[in-house]
Amino acid sequence: MSDNSPSKHASFLKELSEDAQDLSHLLTKKKSPKIIEAQAKIILDKLVSMTPTDITASSNSTSAFSAIDEAITTVNAATGVSGVGHFNHLKKARDIVQIIRRDHLKSRKKTTKSKQVIEDDEDASREEDVEVVKKETVTKDNKSVTRSAAVKFKKTKANDKDKSTPEPTAVVEQDVQMADDTKGKNTPARAAT
Repeated sequence: MSDNSPSKHASFLKELSEDAQDLSHLLTKKKSPKIIEAQAKIILDKLVSMTPTDITASSNSTSAFSAIDEAITTVNAATGVSGVGHFNHLKKARDIVQIIRRDHLKSRKKTTKSKQVIEDDEDASREEDVEVVKKETVTKDNKSVTRSAAVKFKKTKANDKDKSTPEPTAVVEQDVQMADDTKGKNTPARAAT
């Protein structure tokens, strides 16, 4: 892919997705190994023709990353078909996808979202303020862990000024995304605390 315009990148990704779907269809229908091999070579040629700019653009886009990941996964499945020959560009394509995967994970980074509810000075209801903090992290095994904590603040009156003091209790929730093990069963990535 030599032209780096966004429309060219979008059409490249669309073609790559269609090619991956075609290969997946060929694999499902158990077509001739030579037909599967030819379709896989088309995908590999597209992947190895990516420029560094294309790689960066794909790393920063979740949809692009998904399309490329789907394509290489389908090609990897094609390599297991009996009668399919050796692919010259397979290692280079896998290396490019690995770079995109690494850069994509870096761009996602650990995100922290926080929301704080603050009462107005005119608010006479004396209701508790709530601060919610969410932190999402990506582990080494590409498992996503989200933790939420809510702390309630009570309004107190001292010297005619409102002060917020946290209650000593906090509610902590933790969601753990399941990871597939080799036997096909889902196991928790980490025990909830």
